[in-house]
Amino acid sequence: MTHIQNHVRLVRNEVRLEHIQQEHEARRRALENFEREEQERRSQEFYRLKTSMAPRSYDDRLDLLRHLVYQGTGVWLLQDATFKKWLDFSSAEPRILWLQGIPGAGESIYRLYILSTILI
Repeated sequence: MTHIQNHVRLVRNEVRLEHIQQEHEARRRALENFEREEQERRSQEFYRLKTSMAPRSYDDRLDLLRHLVYQGTGVWLLQDATFKKWLDFSSAEPRILWLQGIPGAGESIYRLYILSTILI
């Protein structure tokens, strides 16, 4: 709006070429500034979305959980014949591990414990 008002003022008054050039330069700078700000906004939005969609690494969490597990926890599972068969990578059978328990019994922690045991 300011640029339009300045332009109207210049048209109504005595206008010289230098005034027109000054206004043209001011509009060019304003447009460049707008384009820079818009590019920065798009860049920030892109990195925000990229960060929110990036796969998370759970290595640190697995290390923490492995060290928090009470000694002897899971030993019975690692000695179980069915579980040993499930761990056998040479078998062509599909391998599904189903842990069932009441809420808060530790199934999720146990899954992480098993994963950390297998991965190490």
